Amino acid sequence: MGAFATLRIPLQASGRATGQLAADTVYRSAGTWAPSWDAQSSVLSLQMQFPGNITAMIGRLVSKGFAIPPQIEISVPLRSIAAPDVVTDSVHFLQLLAADPKIFDARLEGDRVVAQIVPDTYAAHAIWDHCLEVGLMPQDVPTLPSLRGL
Repeated sequence: MGAFATLRIPLQASGRATGQLAADTVYRSAGTWAPSWDAQSSVLSLQMQFPGNITAMIGRLVSKGFAIPPQIEISVPLRSIAAPDVVTDSVHFLQLLAADPKIFDARLEGDRVVAQIVPDTYAAHAIWDHCLEVGLMPQDVPTLPSLRGL
């Protein structure tokens, strides 16, 4: 399936636009899976093909009556694609992300980059491009457990 990212989207659910509706809406979107709604924090979490089409997924939420915040959180697991003798410069990588006008508060957490982004496809593609510039590659989609025998 390719690389993946985890998105966390704070949403205001009211009236017909409930948290369950948000989860159902993105579950039916191409390239997304494992949506969950945390009613206590009003956050929709999901996994999505990366870089994917965040703009289309956000558009589906807006069409159902959800207000989207100006920034959403993205978390992308990374692996090195550089030659063994090349040291990936994490400071340079974070500087590239910080210079992008659609990426905010980027940080490394273990083998992941976590950032706030403008909720559109361009921002995800920018992270992808900056990864490749420094010898990193977003990780492949994790293997989903088999449903046989259930």
